Amino acid sequence: MQWVIKISVVVAGLTGMGLAFFGNNMMTFRIVSTALIYTVILPQLICVLLFRISNIYGAVGGCVLGVLLRLLSGEPLLYLPPAIHFPDCRLIDGVYVQHFPAERWRCRCLCAPSF
Repeated sequence: MQWVIKISVVVAGLTGMGLAFFGNNMMTFRIVSTALIYTVILPQLICVLLFRISNIYGAVGGCVLGVLLRLLSGEPLLYLPPAIHFPDCRLIDGVYVQHFPAERWRCRCLCAPSF
């Protein structure tokens, strides 16, 4: 189970490094990397530390599902339009804006595959 966390940290680090080199500014890097860690790595860490029944396959599935949900829900700072329109998603000036607390929803959903 520890190798899953190590791989997750490496992937988050590489993603952050890519955002630092190719991002528009430092604020974009900070917001996107924080959201990535909150929605992908934190649920796996909570399950590993608090529940004895979590397993490796669920943790890997949770990480893959987390990245997939993160990409499909869109990121306006990276110019990714949302493919999943959560409740109260609005089109404002040609850009879809999610007013739904999608990060909390993703974080809670990603704890389930670890069991």
